[in-house]
Amino acid sequence: NKIQLRDFRSHRRSDIDGLSRFNIILGLNGAGKSSILDAIAYALTGSCRGTDEGGRGSENLVSVDKAKTDTPLVGLATDKGDLQRLIGQGPKSATQTRVTQAIGISPDMARILVQPGQFLRLKPADQKALLQAAMGRQVTVEAVREALGDLAMVFPSLEALTRSEGVDEWER
Repeated sequence: NKIQLRDFRSHRRSDIDGLSRFNIILGLNGAGKSSILDAIAYALTGSCRGTDEGGRGSENLVSVDKAKTDTPLVGLATDKGDLQRLIGQGPKSATQTRVTQAIGISPDMARILVQPGQFLRLKPADQKALLQAAMGRQVTVEAVREALGDLAMVFPSLEALTRSEGVDEWER
């Protein structure tokens, strides 16, 4: 619903209200569009462009010396609660546990959603496990039927394809 940036890269103090599930960010080159996306990634995962996978290097995201303050670098107001991330609160911090509980998805899934290129860096088995974990919660029989179209007639149980075990069975 809202994002607050405090001294995050080129954003000294930016508040963006009225966000929805789908948003378009327009601006000139160098205006800070990518920084907004990086801030969302940092808030949800503890890492983004400019940090390593463990969130190390987050002090480089700051536009001024804030190392001694406890002011949130990034704040997100969501329909599931408010989230804040300070400098140095990487993926293994207590903040990540609160984020995971608030948004209801694993840290790996959050990273894939905000940084899709990360998916391609996973081992194939991990890619499959992540997709199956997401699919098990979100796929309905109707969605499977729609996705398969005419091929749906080939499968005796579309419901089985909504669970990871069913996908494994059909894959074999």
